Amino acid sequence: MKLINREYGFDGRPPYYEDFFEESETFSQVAGTMFPEVANLAVSGNDTTLNDLFLIGKAGTMWNLNFSVWKNGKLLDSNSLSSHHLSNSECSKDFKRISADSFILRACKYSESSIIMLISAKQKMRIKLNFNRVSRYGGDFVINGTSVLSNGFARGVTFGRQRLTDYDAIVNDRFEIYDDTKLEYAITHVYGEGSFVKGGSSAIFNATLLPSNSLAVFFAVGDSNIKELAPTVTEIESYLTTFESLFDAQKVCGSGKFGTSMSLIAQSVFRHCVYNPYRFADYYINEEGDLNGLNYVFDSTKMLESSIVSALSGCPILIDQLIQNADDPILGPIAIWIAFCRTRDKYLLEQSYLKWLKTWTADTIFTSVNIFTKREIGFKMPSSPLKEIEDGKLYSLEFNSYKLIALDIMERASRILNRPERLLLRRVCKGFREKFNDVFFDYSRGLYLDRYLSGKFALNAGATAFIALAGGAAVSDNIVDMILINLRDSARFGGVGTVPTISKDNPSYGSKTRLSDGTTADSFENYSGSVLPRLNFLTYLGLVRLGANDVATEIADNSLHLFQSYYSKYGFVPAIMHPDRKLDSHATQDALSGYLMGTLALCELIDIEYFNDDLRPSIRFGTFAKGEHSIKHLNIWGHSIDILISNKSITLEIDGRRVFDATSGRLIVRNFKENPNGAEFFVYTKSEASISLHLPFFTKTNNNSYTFNIDIGRFKVIVDDCKIAVRRVSNTEKVDNKDPSF
Repeated sequence: MKLINREYGFDGRPPYYEDFFEESETFSQVAGTMFPEVANLAVSGNDTTLNDLFLIGKAGTMWNLNFSVWKNGKLLDSNSLSSHHLSNSECSKDFKRISADSFILRACKYSESSIIMLISAKQKMRIKLNFNRVSRYGGDFVINGTSVLSNGFARGVTFGRQRLTDYDAIVNDRFEIYDDTKLEYAITHVYGEGSFVKGGSSAIFNATLLPSNSLAVFFAVGDSNIKELAPTVTEIESYLTTFESLFDAQKVCGSGKFGTSMSLIAQSVFRHCVYNPYRFADYYINEEGDLNGLNYVFDSTKMLESSIVSALSGCPILIDQLIQNADDPILGPIAIWIAFCRTRDKYLLEQSYLKWLKTWTADTIFTSVNIFTKREIGFKMPSSPLKEIEDGKLYSLEFNSYKLIALDIMERASRILNRPERLLLRRVCKGFREKFNDVFFDYSRGLYLDRYLSGKFALNAGATAFIALAGGAAVSDNIVDMILINLRDSARFGGVGTVPTISKDNPSYGSKTRLSDGTTADSFENYSGSVLPRLNFLTYLGLVRLGANDVATEIADNSLHLFQSYYSKYGFVPAIMHPDRKLDSHATQDALSGYLMGTLALCELIDIEYFNDDLRPSIRFGTFAKGEHSIKHLNIWGHSIDILISNKSITLEIDGRRVFDATSGRLIVRNFKENPNGAEFFVYTKSEASISLHLPFFTKTNNNSYTFNIDIGRFKVIVDDCKIAVRRVSNTEKVDNKDPSF
């Protein structure tokens, strides 16, 4: 057995030594050694490896099959293929389809530990397959014509302890263990003319395909008799055809202005999924990366942004990734809460809640910073124009907004988990919210602002002025009205640049600030008017919580416009956006977090209710945005949900059953849920409407139908014991805690 020290194992995270390598056979002090014990595969790969397939065996060995094509005498590598050939691709975790000018590639999961692939030529072409072992230790490649078999030593890891500082991450007790007493095998078998040849630490297969010809491949990991499991070409073709049909029938997609980006976002989620060999699990990463994905486990905020995008787009929610980053002080609570509300997974909530208790103190004390710790505000950028500490300590609006959101979610979680501190958290959350408004809201400007302990408000205002809305900060109609006026003001925050990091009327907006290294940033860089997707997202959530539907729609519309403009111009979306659609040279270019801007449009059409006080699972749907919009096969609570919205009707289907119809006008439905004897929801209309309900919503038995008409306005509808009650909710009426406001 070999013990490899990986405490210093990767670039960019001090302490790091490029040539460091330490091997030992002493294991007495190593605890927590793990082998996967479950095979894993990655058909989709990620953005930089669209032409790769990966297999991970039960014993921890890792294998790669790479596809390349010759064009104009040059072998195109991964990046070349991505930019020139593979632009038209569709994928999920278990399926990949690439349609290029010279070929069509289809690959899918065949079993828990095998993948099948079929490459069809549109014109005469030369291809290359490269089969290699990613794991360090193992035997040679044994070639037998169109088959190649190799083995690798079982590989276990200790996850180690990770400690973050402000500028780096320190890892201790992280090791790889290679067990040379246990072997695992992998095979690549090609159905066609040609043979493998040894190529360094890999085996290479070259072939020439003629038009209408195909090449089938079987790629698997397992024990020594794995070749005996190989299917026939006919079986591969039949299985792939069936799998492809099922993928097309069930893939998430949409249409119309607010729905058309649905499939694009889902595809991007899968392309940003990599296997982390130190966690034995898949991870959604924010930026481009290699197979190991090691550089992404530490930036918890980016990891959680990626998790939020995956959840909102209906992709699989990776529980391990969420729990590992649950104590992130920025997005930990909200990311976990979104995932929980979409899955009702109590294990996720329980494990995260225990971390929150250590991260957040249940008190009404505000976080303050001074001139020596001012890097803690203004997005931690040393020379950002948001920096403003002049005369002593300052209460940080940004960090206290995150605390408000955390306390609000912790209080909800404590009730669901029946925790003993639930009453304490309810009192603390209420008290902190009241004090928050007293400290941070400037009535003269109608905004939440940083505030000096002396009582003076900070001058600079930006997107952080609105994120506390997601924590229920606005407690009076007066505060809400002033905030909405500011948000809709195109001279300050509204319009295409929604919601800029610094207000448009600030002298620094769009300026070329100076960076800490002495260089000059471009316009809008360094947070001088750029847009951070997560701040737009939190602002939108807050508006939905307030029931400010019209303003929420404007934010979603403007965010979608900026998102689509970037994608149309570059073919990807960056982590930081500018009103002029230029790329921020200091930000990640192809960033999954950037897709948060597009998910706001999806949330407009249908989403979970995250903040109803009774905590019962419910959804909201509908929009006042003009045009026709649709989403199909969105996964919520394990159900497939379709919604179709036109100028004159709205239809909601769950698992192929129509459960809600409305005609003669647009409307918004809130808190849509079943009750023991029927259903209940709120509806907001701007024209008269006829509504049909088909109960129950989530099962296919005992179908009861109800039809009724409603007038213009806001209403609460209750179906109870076959009776319908419709109650008008007036504009001035205070809605009780169990009802969302409009």
